[in-house]
Amino acid sequence: MYNTIKRLSEIVPKRNILYINFENENLFGMTVEDTENVLFEFQELSKPDVNSEIYLFLDEIQVIPNWSKWINRLYESKKYRIFISGSSSKLLAQELSSELRGRSIDFTVLPFSFSEYLSIRKVDTSLSESFLYSDKRGTFLSCLEKFMQIGGYLEIVNMPDYRGRLLDSYLDTMVIKDVGERFKIE
Repeated sequence: MYNTIKRLSEIVPKRNILYINFENENLFGMTVEDTENVLFEFQELSKPDVNSEIYLFLDEIQVIPNWSKWINRLYESKKYRIFISGSSSKLLAQELSSELRGRSIDFTVLPFSFSEYLSIRKVDTSLSESFLYSDKRGTFLSCLEKFMQIGGYLEIVNMPDYRGRLLDSYLDTMVIKDVGERFKIE
């Protein structure tokens, strides 16, 4: 999402771009009405260019009760380009499509494959018979071991100092909370 915002800000006035991360602890407990007020205040303070649409980036939208009705209303106003994201099982693509009937394009963001991981690490991935007896073999096996330990999530690959905390956070969010909520496990 950040890359999209960065590229967009090169061609659209920044005052026409609003990003909200609903997992921010300062926004805990927000309702659709609160979010509507934030949008109103944003427009009052930033004075968006009236000749350009307002771009809304709403991260972890699923924490707002009844968010889909609000998004549909904004979409119908034709004033906004809306980008929503979420990592919860509450935002499964099939359910999202029914919530936003005909108004959504789904993108699934997957972790890196091992091949992509090697590419990020700038490891030559061309395999040949001589590979088995070269210096590359040790590097390759070392990378394979590390990949098996940490996986292919971008943040974990790029931020080694925070790996432990990120992995704990992913375990808590994806396995304990999402699976628990989805299947009503306590």
